[in-house]
Amino acid sequence: MQIFVDTSALVALTNRSDQYHLKARGFLDRLSPTSRLHISNYIIDESITRIRMIVGHRLALSFGKNIFSSHLYHIHYIDEELEKEAYEHGIQSLSHNSRLQ
Repeated sequence: MQIFVDTSALVALTNRSDQYHLKARGFLDRLSPTSRLHISNYIIDESITRIRMIVGHRLALSFGKNIFSSHLYHIHYIDEELEKEAYEHGIQSLSHNSRLQ
């Protein structure tokens, strides 16, 4: 299974007082050993910042270390070309969705 993970899920995994912490933990525990979670460098940056603001500097540093050393996560590094491609894809999706309404 391959899933693109957003900041809110990563914060929930790290923050034990988050309302979705147990659901996020349970999801992670049910993943198969061959599963990969895909994240971007933007998501990592945003997650570290939010974790630091919510639960503190030490946990934010630990989170970063875990992400960069884990084989579970595949990091997609966003560059200018990929960002433009994603924007164009978003425009096409918006155009398609507006025709459906």
